Amino acid sequence: MATAAKVPSVAHLAAQIPVTRVALDARSTSTLGTAREQAAVADYIARKYRVAAQATAQLVKAAYLTGREVGIDPLLILGVIAIESSFNPYAESGVGAQGLMQVMTKVHQDKYEAVGGVAAALNPYANIKIGALVLKDCIARAGSIEGGLKYYVGATTNTDGGYGAKVLAERARLRQLLGVRVAATQAEKAADGKTQVEHHQNGEKLEAASNTQQSA
Repeated sequence: MATAAKVPSVAHLAAQIPVTRVALDARSTSTLGTAREQAAVADYIARKYRVAAQATAQLVKAAYLTGREVGIDPLLILGVIAIESSFNPYAESGVGAQGLMQVMTKVHQDKYEAVGGVAAALNPYANIKIGALVLKDCIARAGSIEGGLKYYVGATTNTDGGYGAKVLAERARLRQLLGVRVAATQAEKAADGKTQVEHHQNGEKLEAASNTQQSA
């Protein structure tokens, strides 16, 4: 498998799509994602899609790096890859979609120029970068993740055949995988904050009752 380091950056192309036009929930988080988080995601994907562990770890890392570079949530990128190709970097469709993210190579020749031309279509790292660019553009044009995924899959009717729901469901599974601990921590903080408020309110009530008894 080719190395990610040899694929040029597409940040200059991503910058042409204002992040303010991209739905907030689709944007990349400010952090890259810890090695432990990436390892957990890679393990889940390797087991579910029966992909070699080492190759999966490299693809997950590439998705996180590309997410930061392009400004798109890496788990959304991985969700698209899961539904489009089941993590087969050499997947090709009868209509000309290629690679992990099933990019329509002929349609996006101009974008591929930034990574060495259409010959890079089956380079998994180049494919992730171009696919993420296309995805960002689709979401920006649609104004929502759901609408962007419909554009991405090329739906020509009012429905996308459930494609968007499948991608978002897979992203939700990845989020759950990483977010159980975070959610618990947030719940604990919320509960702690509620307890502090209750203590404060009870203190005020006691103080008010004391003042009432003194004035009686």
